[in-house]
Amino acid sequence: MKKKDLPNSVVLGLVIIWLLVIFVHYLYGSTIVGEAVSDVNSGTATVSFNVVIREDTTPPTIISTTISPYDAVIGEDVFLDISATDNKAIGRKSANLTLPNGSVIFLSLPANYTVQNGGKHEVTFFVSDTSNNTRTREDYFIAGTLPINVTFNAVDSKLKGLPANLTIFLPGTDKKVAEYEFTGVQQWKLTDIFYDLYYSAFEGNINLRLNSINFSLNQNKTLGLDYATNLTEPDRLVIYGIDNTYSFATAALMVSYANTNYVNEDYLGFYKCADWNFTAQTCLGEWETYAGTQDKITNTFTFTTNSFSAFSIKQESIPLQQVPSGGGGLGKAASIPKGFPEIIEKIPEEEEKIKVPEEKPLFDISINVLNEYKKVFPGEDVIVEIALTKTAGPKADVNVLYSLLDPDGRIIDTKQEIVAVETKTAFVTKLTVSEDAKPGDYNFKIKITINEETWEGSDSFEVIERPLEEIIPLEGIHVSTSIVLGVLLVIFLVFALIFYYMYKQTQNLIKLIPKITEEDLIKEKLIKMR
Repeated sequence: MKKKDLPNSVVLGLVIIWLLVIFVHYLYGSTIVGEAVSDVNSGTATVSFNVVIREDTTPPTIISTTISPYDAVIGEDVFLDISATDNKAIGRKSANLTLPNGSVIFLSLPANYTVQNGGKHEVTFFVSDTSNNTRTREDYFIAGTLPINVTFNAVDSKLKGLPANLTIFLPGTDKKVAEYEFTGVQQWKLTDIFYDLYYSAFEGNINLRLNSINFSLNQNKTLGLDYATNLTEPDRLVIYGIDNTYSFATAALMVSYANTNYVNEDYLGFYKCADWNFTAQTCLGEWETYAGTQDKITNTFTFTTNSFSAFSIKQESIPLQQVPSGGGGLGKAASIPKGFPEIIEKIPEEEEKIKVPEEKPLFDISINVLNEYKKVFPGEDVIVEIALTKTAGPKADVNVLYSLLDPDGRIIDTKQEIVAVETKTAFVTKLTVSEDAKPGDYNFKIKITINEETWEGSDSFEVIERPLEEIIPLEGIHVSTSIVLGVLLVIFLVFALIFYYMYKQTQNLIKLIPKITEEDLIKEKLIKMR
């Protein structure tokens, strides 16, 4: 029986159906099962497709939000935007802007908002994908009423320009307003709101944060910093001299002893000079012990103050304990470092155990990984909400250390900052999971330190493996795998259709050409009879 070909309309319909299926797959992440069967005897074709729609429930991943500047002035534009990625496609970006008077403005992002009122403006960012899955992020900016031109001066003990790094923050936050690296003098335009100034000098050996500065009263002030290690006293390792003309609420300092000749960091003392002559680099009063928090990992002392002088780190006398030998006598004592007095402490036969009453913690820590970051991919940020509650004492600046720990307890990311806490302070912060992180349960850990006491808290999250079809980097462009496969399939089908059309045209042309026999040629005398 003669074999019959599929009609052109069937083939064209097949191509159109495949294109629709690819489009559905791109939009909804569908699972596709296709089947095409032809009956060569009857010349019929059966084409069936089973398209199973899989609902997209994965919300976008927020990469960053932008508020610029954080300290606008009335009449100035503030730029707002959000950057995000999605396993399919980003649909809409927007923000709700809550003004100081409580009214709310809706903005489609990116947007420029012209400031109308001074005060705190709270921003809720929204990003949705084409399936209406949404993520949000909170932030804010503070608008001033008047612009102020400010001159920053940094000098050494000879009153010459000092190389320094300066970062300006909104008060009590890590929101950067501006950042400079300069020597001696730097000028910038700020507003009449409060700011924190963070100075770093001498290759990071001294870090100083001045809190709550009003530049209406501090338009042209000077910070003097001095660093000395070659001292006449052999046991005094380093002196940091500070001379300041700013008016501030409190100050937090971090000073290092990493590059000094300390012998045993378990016996380091921290001191403050009662009367320091900054230009003469001389303590005219007494060196008095001062409360500082030592960190043996970073080799630093951290402390808070509301007045400046000079601060020093000193190697104290090291007590040498005699250790009983195996025969019951006293073993040989360790050698005594040169320049230190010999102190022998005998170990009593029995130590009386003294029960110290347990003190109530000074701080309560609440740490919570935001729900949308409970599951993240490698290379993404993890954002946590932290609340520090101070149960006793006045306002304090605490040293806060954040760490990301992998399933084996290894630290994969960390950062450190100083946070001002009065009674309760709530804020958000983030760390980044490494690109090569393996799937598993991870921990976001916080450790706060003040007056040699520490408090810790943590919360867990999960790193999950990226789907195979997630994204393929193509020369810096992220392209969905389904799009790539769809385009290749369309190209193949188009070429197949073209070749099939050419083949049919050729067959039709052959049918139109009459068949010529040898007898026809003899009759026309084109050839002779044999």
